[in-house]
Amino acid sequence: MKQLIVISGPTGSGESSITKELIKRIPNSERFISTTSRPPRGNEINGVDYNFISKEDFKKKITEGYFLEYTCVKNRDVYYGTPKDQIEEKLSQEKILFFNCDLIGTKALQGKFPEQTLSFFIAPENLDQIKAQLLKRNPDIAPEELEKRLKNAAAEMDDQPFYTYTVVNKYLKLDETVAECYKLILES
Repeated sequence: MKQLIVISGPTGSGESSITKELIKRIPNSERFISTTSRPPRGNEINGVDYNFISKEDFKKKITEGYFLEYTCVKNRDVYYGTPKDQIEEKLSQEKILFFNCDLIGTKALQGKFPEQTLSFFIAPENLDQIKAQLLKRNPDIAPEELEKRLKNAAAEMDDQPFYTYTVVNKYLKLDETVAECYKLILES
């Protein structure tokens, strides 16, 4: 079984929910905690959902070479990054790590750890499914923010060929999606 497993997809595609379910099924596994410059949303907890730091701290860590990779979501002016020393520490402990990162993060993991990385692109059946999930998650989302996220989701659909597998997360069929990913992980 591979030690580094990427579960990626457009925002609202179910990648976080799928990751949580897979961690319940796979012993000695955990979600890798990425770092971000955005503030916590809703019930998010520092050190559990993300490591939340200021934009200034994030930029300083970039210059220090702290991240394996990082990205700036330009239309939201938010940074996300993967601290490289934390990955190596977890690998030495023989942990199975789940990542919810974008294509940049996926390529960095595949480039640095090619034999240990397995990647999944979680695709929605259609963009209406993404819209419904975003509105369910945040009913008060501003229309322009919703439009930005839907535009990003549409663009991210083009990233599918760069992943080991594409799995369609059918609406209200999360258990089937989790089962399919689990089977493919065990076969890796």
